[in-house]
Amino acid sequence: MKNKKIISVISLLLLLIFMLVVACSPVQTSSVKDTSTVMTVESNISMSDDANNPPVNDSVQTVTFTFSEPLDPSTISGAVALYQIGSNGNPAEQQCVAKINPDNPKLLDINIKSVEKFAEGKEYKIIISNTLKSTTGLALEKDFTGYFTKVFVKLNDYHKMILNIPTGKFIKDPKIEDLIGSERIFSTLPTILSNKYKGALLPIELANGIASLSTYPSAHILKIFSDSKCL
Repeated sequence: MKNKKIISVISLLLLLIFMLVVACSPVQTSSVKDTSTVMTVESNISMSDDANNPPVNDSVQTVTFTFSEPLDPSTISGAVALYQIGSNGNPAEQQCVAKINPDNPKLLDINIKSVEKFAEGKEYKIIISNTLKSTTGLALEKDFTGYFTKVFVKLNDYHKMILNIPTGKFIKDPKIEDLIGSERIFSTLPTILSNKYKGALLPIELANGIASLSTYPSAHILKIFSDSKCL
């Protein structure tokens, strides 16, 4: 009988301890963090937010931005600005056309107003304001600012050229050291310049000379024939 009382007391104490532990434990509520409160965006060309280190791009006619959400066409007006960076480092606003891709409402295409290619060897800046909204009212967390440029080499006032230099694998923000063989290319260019034409290189000048019809005997024969008909 005594043992039963002891067991009952122990059981009661354990029950009380359990109830106290449960009562003192913090109540945990499950919650799911909403990560879709802002839009994200990526471009089809290499861009940087550093004006002093704009990434190099090949020929560019249309800059396409891919957003995480379909865009609201009514919010595009005034939300996109294009600038060309001058030699003094000051931006000059350029007229541009920004429109939603008709096949994919998440794509925003930006062109120079004349729909020409972006000027060779120039640096550009594009700003997309967070006033641009998705169809559900989402916006960018902050204004997007991106810089980009093209490979432009100026050896002197008479020789300026655009170069396409590969990087091998894709590099989002290539530096000069990423351009394959750039050191050899830049050291070789001064040795093959031609002053016969503006921006001419000797190998190209020689190739054009060989391909010219004026160097072939047939051209000379045609000239003789033409002269004889005029007599």
